[in-house]
Amino acid sequence: MKVALRFAIAVVLVITVVLSVGALQWFRREVGLFEEDVRRDAQTMGRALAPLVAETWAEDEVRARRMVEGANERERVLIRLVLFDTDASDQPRVPREQLGELWRGANVVAKAQVDGVESLVTYVPVALPGGRLAALELAESMERERDYVRGTLTGVVSTTALLILLTGAVAIAVGVAVVGRPMKALVEHARRIGAGQMSSRTGVSQRDEIGELATELDGMAERLERTERSLREEVKERERALEQLRHADKLATIGRLASGVAHELGTPLQVIGGHASMLAEPALPESERIESVQEIRAQANRMSKIIRELLDFARRPVAHRSRILVHGLLDRCVGMLSPMFPKGGCRITVDVEPEDLAVHGDSEHLGQAITNLLVNAVQAMPEGGAVRVEARLEDVVANEAGWVIISVMDEGVGMTADVAERVFEPFFTTKDVGQGTGLGLSVVHGIVTEHGGTIGLDTSPGCGTTFRLRLPVGATEPA
Repeated sequence: MKVALRFAIAVVLVITVVLSVGALQWFRREVGLFEEDVRRDAQTMGRALAPLVAETWAEDEVRARRMVEGANERERVLIRLVLFDTDASDQPRVPREQLGELWRGANVVAKAQVDGVESLVTYVPVALPGGRLAALELAESMERERDYVRGTLTGVVSTTALLILLTGAVAIAVGVAVVGRPMKALVEHARRIGAGQMSSRTGVSQRDEIGELATELDGMAERLERTERSLREEVKERERALEQLRHADKLATIGRLASGVAHELGTPLQVIGGHASMLAEPALPESERIESVQEIRAQANRMSKIIRELLDFARRPVAHRSRILVHGLLDRCVGMLSPMFPKGGCRITVDVEPEDLAVHGDSEHLGQAITNLLVNAVQAMPEGGAVRVEARLEDVVANEAGWVIISVMDEGVGMTADVAERVFEPFFTTKDVGQGTGLGLSVVHGIVTEHGGTIGLDTSPGCGTTFRLRLPVGATEPA
């Protein structure tokens, strides 16, 4: 509406100026024509009366004066006979220096005060007998002109104002119909697109520049709608592929854990086998028989726990984010990987401060990420060593959300700078064929990013590697 209003105001201003200038010129012309008519009437009357006055004056001066007075009574023009060779009251009302043209026989028109009223005075020369110079003075009040001017001015102003009002109304109506409403529709259309309503259309069908703009906006909205649908499909495909990638990485991790698990299960199986042989002895005392049964049960529970943890780790989890205690999460991951540590001579320590430190996220996904980092740490130390896992609350600035830093540090071979730059790329690995898929750290990076966090590393050849996960802190446990 603002554009339409400005357009209407501009049109009205231009038309106002044009009409005002035209009305002023017309008014001046009419006033000039009126004065010209008054002068012409006075001169015509003077020319017609002057010979009669001169002729009558030659016969009888008194009768000539009465003739002038009689004409004065019948006309709205005040007529006098003025004489220039006497000091009587018959002197002209206009100063003599303005009447020089009379001596050359020309009429003179001037403005003067007559009985306190501004009048238009016309002097027509009269040739009296004896060569005396006289003139007929015809004075007509300017009141009639003022009345005419007032009437004319009122008419001009009224007509101009009416034209301006009509023009303004038409300009506003045309501006609203042609510019205002279409532009408002385009603005609302753009707002709907900004709000994500890509199926919106303008509904403007004008055959002008605004119509072309509306057509282009509709085309843009249609293309955006197609792109949005395509992006949604791509996101869904990417999520499905990412979930498959995570599951594949889990299976690969389980494969790497198989040897450790086999060793861990081998000892309980041997114990169970030994006690089962003892139970087969008929002369076994009852007390030893009971001890053997209890030992078999304990070893069976131990194996069941290991198998259950592996099955839980391999199962496809349903994403569910909640408050997760960091200490419990790390203990679960370390406990599941414990069969690997004795085999390689590795030892692990967990340090969480404060004890109730928590993060917000998906327990299964974060467990997978930390498990991958621990497996990498163990494999980076073929000769054995220490793996340290620390969790601390990051110092934060006021009015910012808290963050938890989980660090996984090993004493392994470390990485070169070029390897560290590519370590999060999918399928990039420095391990021998069959020992790694190159998916673990890329999966870790994806999980941390999805949780709104970041992951970084510090490493150098021969000095070990430290991975730091920065995750959003979990809410306080409700009372």
